[in-house]
Amino acid sequence: MREKGKFKTFVRLTSFLLIVMVLFAANLFMGNPVSSKIAKNRALAYISDNYGPLNLDINYVTYNPKDSSYIISVFSNTSIDTHFFLERVPDSVEIAFHRIAPNIF
Repeated sequence: MREKGKFKTFVRLTSFLLIVMVLFAANLFMGNPVSSKIAKNRALAYISDNYGPLNLDINYVTYNPKDSSYIISVFSNTSIDTHFFLERVPDSVEIAFHRIAPNIF
């Protein structure tokens, strides 16, 4: 009976550690959802401060595992030609810089 209890404890501990390792690996490659939400909120504040009258919206927020930054796609509801990206660098509190979309036709 006692060995059965030890085995259950071992299985539970191993399962817990495996789940923690999978979540850690997912966080490395897909980014933290809380950090993504923070990047989106900071981008909204940046857009309203710098591009207020342009009526811009955020298309999506994606994680870049190469440099641990979040890339925010911004577009305009009124102009089909207005589309650019903002980037939030991990060590910075603010949106670091923006760049023009490379595929503007």
